[in-house]
Amino acid sequence: MTSSATPETASLFPALHTPPVPPKPALRFGDRTLEYGEVARLAGALARELPLGRRVAVWATPSLETGVAVVAALLAGVVAVPLLIVAALALRRGDPTVTLRHEGGR
Repeated sequence: MTSSATPETASLFPALHTPPVPPKPALRFGDRTLEYGEVARLAGALARELPLGRRVAVWATPSLETGVAVVAALLAGVVAVPLLIVAALALRRGDPTVTLRHEGGR
């Protein structure tokens, strides 16, 4: 079963439901920008794919994709758990001497 936006999320994100005219940037990271209508379309599509009442992990990077993922979780009414926080806690408990990570982060 999938989630969808609720009346409560409409009041949290009015610009996603009625994008401003003329279009305005909603998210900006570096030289990449998404307008409110684009965020609504992308986050709405993702929100409909998220399982009801579950937590979703989000690989938290400074990117448009992370912003869209968090908005999708909020629209779906699910908890978004940023993976960098989870990873930091695991690292602190495990006390590794080396951490390996793919350079692209994907």
